[in-house]
Amino acid sequence: MLLTIGPAGGSFELPVEYLGAIERDSLRIAAVVSAWSVVTKLEGSELVVMPAAGAPAHIEVSITLTAARRGFGRDRFPEFTAAQKSRNDAFYESAHQP
Repeated sequence: MLLTIGPAGGSFELPVEYLGAIERDSLRIAAVVSAWSVVTKLEGSELVVMPAAGAPAHIEVSITLTAARRGFGRDRFPEFTAAQKSRNDAFYESAHQP
């Protein structure tokens, strides 16, 4: 997302289509790139960008958001039991047996 802000900063509503396709509690700011120091935060469905004092009239800010797709909010790698680990270890060890 590429935004242009002024010295007062700004608040930007995230697209309804985007918010409808993600798990709302998984939304995070992954990266912020700007030639000027800025503070970014998520407030509900809005992205708030505030520049440091003395900001020029126009500041370009590139922001990368990340989120889990709706229905895929669970842990990526589930935890396994000790018995499952033992069976998995035995399987891999069997590949190294003559």
